[in-house]
Amino acid sequence: MNKISIGVNRIFGDELEPPVNDNDVALQLHNNRKQALHDVFDNQKDVEVDWGKTDDSEPHEFVLIAIGIGSTVLTNHVLIPAAQYIFEKIADKAIDTVLEESVSWILSKFKKKQEENKIGRFEIRLPNGTVLFVDKPEQGSKIKFVVNGEWQEVQF
Repeated sequence: MNKISIGVNRIFGDELEPPVNDNDVALQLHNNRKQALHDVFDNQKDVEVDWGKTDDSEPHEFVLIAIGIGSTVLTNHVLIPAAQYIFEKIADKAIDTVLEESVSWILSKFKKKQEENKIGRFEIRLPNGTVLFVDKPEQGSKIKFVVNGEWQEVQF
């Protein structure tokens, strides 16, 4: 089972504004993200999650989780075009179909949580070192990543 690290920002209101300083508001936003992440991964068979600071009682602007997704959860998942594009560009022999499908599955689940305004921008760190930076829908729903030292982006 491939391990994928995912860094997830909490909603700040306006993503371009400085972080919320009110601890009660920050905690509520932290808890909203926590619930969104548990909605995605809880009760999924063949998914392992290291929650990092997701469940802390203190608010965090950013949490890093690590997940492993087995092939059973991906059985009926249809690969999204953005994931196909990304993996064609990366063209790394160390990347397998399960990893590509896993990233596609994560992108589709997290996009829904972004649209519900439960999570902010997020990044997916692949085992080969590639990092995918995913903007919120109101910022263009773009995935940005570096290949051979050059920035690439794709709509999703």
